[in-house]
Amino acid sequence: MANKIFNTSTFDTISSFHKKFLSPEWSIKRFYGYYGFIIILLFVILSCFLALKSRLDQWNIWQDNPQFTYFNNEPTLSTSDGGYFIKKAEILLNRGNTIDQEHQRLFPDKDPEYLKRSLSILSNENLAVQEHIPFYNIPLLSHIISWLADTFFNGQLLFTGNIIIPWLALISCLFIFLAFHSLGFGLEGCVAAVGSCLAQSHLIRTSIGRVDTDLLNVGLFYAIIGMIGFSVFTKETNRKYFFIVLAGLFCFIFIWWYQKPGFIIPFLIIIILGHYLTNKGLRDIIFISILFLLFSGPPFVYHSFNSFFGAFKSYLFVNQDQSFGLLFPDTHKTITELTNLHLFEYFALISGQHTEWISILGLFGFIIFIVTNPLKALVLLPSISFIILMFLFGKRFNIYIAPLFWFGFAFLITSSANYFFSFIASNAFIKNYKLFYINTINSSCIFCLICLSWFVSPASCRENYFLNCTPKYIPKPSVSNEISKGFERLVIHDKNNNGILITWWDYGYWANLISGLSTVHDPGIQNTPKTYLVANALTSNSQEKSAKILNYITSNSLNDIAKHTKTLDDFKIKINQDQNPDKPVYLFLTNRMIDWWGSISLIGNWNIEKGVSENVQGFVNFNCIPKSEYKMLCENSTLDTRTGKISNGHQLQKLIITKNGNKIREYDYKNKSGKVSMIIQLNGNEKSFIGVEPELANSTFTKLFLLNQPDNNYFTLKEDGWPYYRIFKLNL
Repeated sequence: MANKIFNTSTFDTISSFHKKFLSPEWSIKRFYGYYGFIIILLFVILSCFLALKSRLDQWNIWQDNPQFTYFNNEPTLSTSDGGYFIKKAEILLNRGNTIDQEHQRLFPDKDPEYLKRSLSILSNENLAVQEHIPFYNIPLLSHIISWLADTFFNGQLLFTGNIIIPWLALISCLFIFLAFHSLGFGLEGCVAAVGSCLAQSHLIRTSIGRVDTDLLNVGLFYAIIGMIGFSVFTKETNRKYFFIVLAGLFCFIFIWWYQKPGFIIPFLIIIILGHYLTNKGLRDIIFISILFLLFSGPPFVYHSFNSFFGAFKSYLFVNQDQSFGLLFPDTHKTITELTNLHLFEYFALISGQHTEWISILGLFGFIIFIVTNPLKALVLLPSISFIILMFLFGKRFNIYIAPLFWFGFAFLITSSANYFFSFIASNAFIKNYKLFYINTINSSCIFCLICLSWFVSPASCRENYFLNCTPKYIPKPSVSNEISKGFERLVIHDKNNNGILITWWDYGYWANLISGLSTVHDPGIQNTPKTYLVANALTSNSQEKSAKILNYITSNSLNDIAKHTKTLDDFKIKINQDQNPDKPVYLFLTNRMIDWWGSISLIGNWNIEKGVSENVQGFVNFNCIPKSEYKMLCENSTLDTRTGKISNGHQLQKLIITKNGNKIREYDYKNKSGKVSMIIQLNGNEKSFIGVEPELANSTFTKLFLLNQPDNNYFTLKEDGWPYYRIFKLNL
């Protein structure tokens, strides 16, 4: 009975229909022959070389400018997440499989001393046992960096993390090619591989300095699809089992790399459907599924369902945590890679600015591929689903669909070329050498498309000197050397290395790596009430309130906060209560926070009762030229500094003058109609003019960082790194 159910001719019927009515035979199958496979091999080498070269060109620029790109004689990072993997690698290198870093994240939630005090159930012995975790729970990237640094690079973790980036790009390009080659479209797969690896969305997130799982996420994802494709479409049973084992092994590596076991579920669904539609029996499908799950790793399989549905919950209902009675802001909305774009902006990320037509043709070609090759398109369903996710949740998922668009573009071009060739090939001589001519035409098209993918990419050269290339896109370090030195100097002020560092979440991983201090939030755990509280402290007009908020953050875990946030009145009472974390607390402010202020103010001015932001502020730079002793021309309007009146009808509320970051003069025009204040900064021989809202001029951030006016009852300046950073110690 089972064989009758599963040995169906459904696919044969569908395939026959498409062959007969929707497309000629050549658009369904590609017959390459020996000559064709040699061409494919050459194009694979070319594609992988371009993926490698694009990152090596960036690496050469970084090495030529160490004053900007190196910190303590090692290359720095161009991503806020990289510090996490480097720190893990450092722990592996020095102490093995421990979770010391976890103790320093989201303080005090994971701090052993806090747990002992609050729970009174954990002994020192139990805590020591908990420090060891399975090897597969530490990201594979950290293992690789630790091993390579120890074996080949004299323990230089940052150098190792950067030097492997070009080679991982090469591997990703090869894996993407294999996915489409498994479907019988090797030539088009070369374009899909190189086009996506050079696309803006992929290149920026896998450039030099981006020590992150994005380096292989796409490559491993498509490697699994490729092995599933080989398993589904091969006719030999032993090969089916061999490729499904490889699919499972790649899946294990992918989950170990990315730490997202939920991906196992869609891959398993495609395996079942693919083998069902190719007429495999029930027993074979069950055996193949078990093989895949076994080699994917039982621990990962066990956690796959929670991970799969948890991912959807985190994106769909990220701000609806029922453990908190109040409505805290969704900080994901301030993350650039989760922003939603217009359709043509998504296309530009795939094929480049002003060449969106490539993406449009690619989408059209891919739709034709789906119609003419339904089962092969089914194998690509996990990647196709990312198109929906991209439109729902932002451009983060764009890198997974870029191969589909470039493949569709190549498929459309080669299919069209083959169609016209078949249409005009009436000569008997041409018919005898049809395979040769088709391969020649296809290879010419593919070579042109590979060249096109390079020229429209941000990896192409500014001066068009291919062998001595300065790429159009060169990543910048995410944290400047001056600010990194500030994090490093925290060790001087916190000699026992037991302090708590409060800064904006983008700095979390890097600050922990450089300073060794505990942090309250970072890029991995920034969507908690603590991020709101940090922002609220920075935007507050009361330094006393700011200090009490920061003290509250470092004295209470998220479980404590959940108990305190049933009502706003209870929350305020708890914040104002005297509490002490028994550790020194440092507030680290930087000039980059001025650029981030739109996000900080959106979060900090959030109404946690109504669930809306009530005031988004910002610093605005003006170009001002003195006209006389008391008048300045700012943009197209004249400002009278004696009265604060502006010729366009507006009124200043305050004018503040600083010298080297210290307030030296203030004019309060005592005019309630004033909608803006101005800060004039005198830094050496340079002048800058900054417009701010009156509330922002009185905020804790402005008072501490821009004006250096701490209330010594609450904050003490420990180090003045103006104009880059200032470090304050909390006095409560």
